[in-house]
Amino acid sequence: MKKPKKTHLGIQLTEPFINGLDEFLERGLCANPQDTIRIALRLLFEKHNIEGFNQLPPEDPRKMISKAIEILEELRGRIQNG
Repeated sequence: MKKPKKTHLGIQLTEPFINGLDEFLERGLCANPQDTIRIALRLLFEKHNIEGFNQLPPEDPRKMISKAIEILEELRGRIQNG
C-alpha cells in the first residue's frame, strides 16, 4: 500500500490544550505532541465515519496494555505516597 502524502500544518493552541498535550507526554501515552494530535483526529474521524479512517490498523494491543499498566502503577504509587 502506498503511503499517503504528508503536508505540514501549523496550528496555534491555547494554554489548556498545551497543558493537556504535556499531560499525555508525561504519562507516556504518546511519544510526542504530533502523535497525540494524530490519534485524536483519527478517533474523531472514525467516530463520524469519515471515509478512509475506519480501516486504519489499531495500535498494537500489547503496547497499549503495557502503557496502561505503567499508568496504573504510577497512580498506585501516588495514592500510597499520599
